[in-house]
Amino acid sequence: MTTALATTVLALWGTLLSTVLAAIKIAETIQARRRLVISYSFSNDPEQANEIVLINPTGTPVLLGYWELHLLEGEAPWSYKRYRSTYPDVGYTPITVPAHDRYTLNLAGSDHFDIPYRKGWGRRVILLLHVEGASKPLRLVVWRSATPLGGRVLRLFGKKTW
Repeated sequence: MTTALATTVLALWGTLLSTVLAAIKIAETIQARRRLVISYSFSNDPEQANEIVLINPTGTPVLLGYWELHLLEGEAPWSYKRYRSTYPDVGYTPITVPAHDRYTLNLAGSDHFDIPYRKGWGRRVILLLHVEGASKPLRLVVWRSATPLGGRVLRLFGKKTW
């Protein structure tokens, strides 16, 4: 009887221990993956530069090979079209965002853009980051105009909402 009890206790202990260790390993894997957070500062004044700040909260540096900035405009969420794009001047631009640090993209001069505010679905600013070692570019929505979904639905029925 004591042998069966000891076997059961050891089996339960092994199951509990392996489950806890698996959960710790999954949490470590999630925390160690590449991640970028974006902050921005846009101005309609051409004298001030538009800034997009890339923040790396992980412990691994991120190497960017190329970036693209697209300004999109659309009347409905499925009809966005690109109306302006900005690329680096020199082509391949190796940018390293160090671990627990930030990198700022300054868009001044000919790269400066205005964001007009308008009704409807409006505009979006999309940043495509080509991360070294990734199979496809990382697509980040930097800014989007307010989307009055209720206003759009009511407008379809002939009522003004503004």
